[in-house]
Amino acid sequence: MTTGLFWTLFAGFILGLLMNAFKPMGITTGMKALLLAAGIGMVGALAASFAGQGMHLWGREQLAAFVAALVGAAMLLGASRYFVGRTAKA
Repeated sequence: MTTGLFWTLFAGFILGLLMNAFKPMGITTGMKALLLAAGIGMVGALAASFAGQGMHLWGREQLAAFVAALVGAAMLLGASRYFVGRTAKA
């Protein structure tokens, strides 16, 4: 595991925990909610970081990859809260 990958995962994990602390999803509580938010944050961070690396916008160890990981995690966490919070109207 490289340092860039570690910090990308760590950023997504911490951002997921912070987002869950300020605005919980509401579908589950307790440890499940924490792990779900952290997992979604890590997936968003990895997706954004790897997308930029695939397009050759930045390398694995550059600061731009870390910033993109934060933005990607925040976007995926925000989208998940937007769509999960909705219920079907009958």
